[in-house]
Amino acid sequence: MQTLICPHCHQTINLDEALQEQLDQHLKQQEHQLEHKLKAELWAKAQAEAKKRTDEAQKQAQEAQSKQLQELQDQLRQKEARAKAAEENELKLLKKQREVEEKEKQLELRLERELTARVQRELEKNTKLEEERFRLKELEYQKQISDMKAAVDEARRKATTVSQQLQGEVLELELEKTLQEAFPHDVISEVKKGQFGADMLQVVRTSAGKTVGIIVWESKQTEHFSEGWLPKLREDARNAHGSVAVLVSRVLPADIKTCAERDHVWVTGVEFVLPLAVLLRQQLLKVDQEKTVQSGKEVKAEMLYSYINSHEFRGRVEAIVESFREMKDDLDKEQRALQNSWKKREKQILRLATNTAFMYGELQGVVGTSLPDITGLALESGLESQ
Repeated sequence: MQTLICPHCHQTINLDEALQEQLDQHLKQQEHQLEHKLKAELWAKAQAEAKKRTDEAQKQAQEAQSKQLQELQDQLRQKEARAKAAEENELKLLKKQREVEEKEKQLELRLERELTARVQRELEKNTKLEEERFRLKELEYQKQISDMKAAVDEARRKATTVSQQLQGEVLELELEKTLQEAFPHDVISEVKKGQFGADMLQVVRTSAGKTVGIIVWESKQTEHFSEGWLPKLREDARNAHGSVAVLVSRVLPADIKTCAERDHVWVTGVEFVLPLAVLLRQQLLKVDQEKTVQSGKEVKAEMLYSYINSHEFRGRVEAIVESFREMKDDLDKEQRALQNSWKKREKQILRLATNTAFMYGELQGVVGTSLPDITGLALESGLESQ
């Protein structure tokens, strides 16, 4: 051990201890510095590590946000695609619905046409059957023509010798009988001789007994037609509260071949009385039906009445009665061959036409205006289209 004596205090100083103390202080100082340096390095490293972790966390967060945004965009695109598909499906459904509605309308129209065509075919079939029966009978009548010719000529000669007044009375009786047989529901009343007015009144009634109108009939059996008959008949119709006035004459004006309306009076030949009566009666029944369905709308009835007195209705009637005229001509040939058989066949034809018209009118009374019009049985009034 080395020692040293202090010159001032004369104290003994241990050099080893002094050096050791200095060395310990120096080591402590270095240790402190090294510790401070290590702390600084650790702090820097910790900051760098924290920054790295922060950057990674931010990067992960950005990636997660970007991924979430991408997923949201994908979901949005999927929703838009589903919405577009839904719109397309809705358009397809609407189109399909329109197609179904159109098909239903076409089906309904086709059924109506088929029903009308079926009824028309049945009527044509019945007509053809009657024509075939007439043809077969005509073959039988050929053999009897020569034998009956003399008898028919004799009957015709006797008929021409009857007085004008007696012929007029016969015409009235024939007209009354024809109307009574054809229209059993109606009231046919003859105006007695000497009373002011027309020859006959036909009160048109439905099958239920309801009065729908009055047809005023006047018959003339003269060699010349007089225009002066028309004003008197119109006055008679007004006094009798008649709906329609009809003049039946053996001789027609030059411009009337079958029947026609003139100055609010229907002028017709004897052979066309029944078809004209059927048509006028149907119009009165239809007017009453329209009044029942459309109560208070007198305009419709006035329009229908105007139509009855129009040229269009005249053309319809002339076209229909023309077919009766052709049948009448054929029957005239048979009448010359066999008068009794001719009368029988004529009544059969008239009964067939009348019963068919009655059946159609009664069906209209039950079904209403929805029953389709059939050519030859109903006139086109035009009311349905208004």
